[in-house]
Amino acid sequence: MASLRRTREFVTWRQCVQRPNIAVDSYPNAGSVLTLSHWPSAPTIAGVHGDTSTDLVASYLGTNVGQPDVDIVTSSHFDVDSMASLFLLTHASIGDAMVHALRDAAFSNDFLRFTSLKSLKIASALDALTEPARALYQAAIGDASIGDRQAAMINDVIAEMPRVIESVEDYETLWSDAVQTFTRSRESLQRTVTCVQEHDHVDLAAFTLSEEPRRGSLGLPYWGLAPMAFHERSSASTLLLRSPGRHYQVNMRYESWVRFESRKIYERRDLGGLLAYLNNRDGDGDWLFDGVQQMMPCLRNRKASSIAPDSFSNLIIQFLENAPAAWRPGAYSRVLTWIERPNPHSA
Repeated sequence: MASLRRTREFVTWRQCVQRPNIAVDSYPNAGSVLTLSHWPSAPTIAGVHGDTSTDLVASYLGTNVGQPDVDIVTSSHFDVDSMASLFLLTHASIGDAMVHALRDAAFSNDFLRFTSLKSLKIASALDALTEPARALYQAAIGDASIGDRQAAMINDVIAEMPRVIESVEDYETLWSDAVQTFTRSRESLQRTVTCVQEHDHVDLAAFTLSEEPRRGSLGLPYWGLAPMAFHERSSASTLLLRSPGRHYQVNMRYESWVRFESRKIYERRDLGGLLAYLNNRDGDGDWLFDGVQQMMPCLRNRKASSIAPDSFSNLIIQFLENAPAAWRPGAYSRVLTWIERPNPHSA
């Protein structure tokens, strides 16, 4: 059995399908002998714990569980959680402060909640650094060399991650937009939120705002404001927004899509079951719901509703109380992600 703390090589998901590998923050491929992922139904090894995949990797590295000798790590996508997970598994020696910073950044980026302004800056900078690798896959799908090019880009980001964490102020151009957006959104909510009602039994928080959403934002989740500004005000996994002009939104957070361990999450109900009633009641077919299987789905209307605010809140609460659970992350029968689907023209 090999040491858990060791230097491993990153290889793209498709390039290691027939090679023994550790899959992180994704589903396993045919070559995976170990999976460390908080995704729904991912066959993560027993005995590791955490909310993010980075937490699971850190937990795994802190155990005495022996594993087969594997020198390759992979992931089917590249966000902060997957990059932090890859970093932990490709470095034999990492200080506790670095591990803590990586876990904070992964949590901030995945759940749109941050423990400090520094974690938001680190998460935003790392997310920006990995964007070219994400874009490469979709922009050059027919290029046979894409796997090698993408691997080189990801390894460059992995090499730069310690400097981002230690000197994040040097990366202001990468995080300034995210910080400004959050700051503006926080100030907007401080001015306009008149009430936040918590309904703990259904894991719901209802936000009442004193102003209408900005023009053009009614179709956007959280009406175009930074989700973090709402999330710092409530830990509820479902957030209901109400405007004075009877515009409404119900947003389901990422915590209810993955296997989240630090607290019990009320299982999602399929709000699509309300569409027929809402569209019939308002008579215009304007109501939309993204789908309970989506990572962060949103129920919304873009025209003013005929339903009074308190009546709408009661409708949502009663539906959450009585509808059957429609999403169980530990039992979900998954579909392939875009990168897992066979494509003869890609690496």
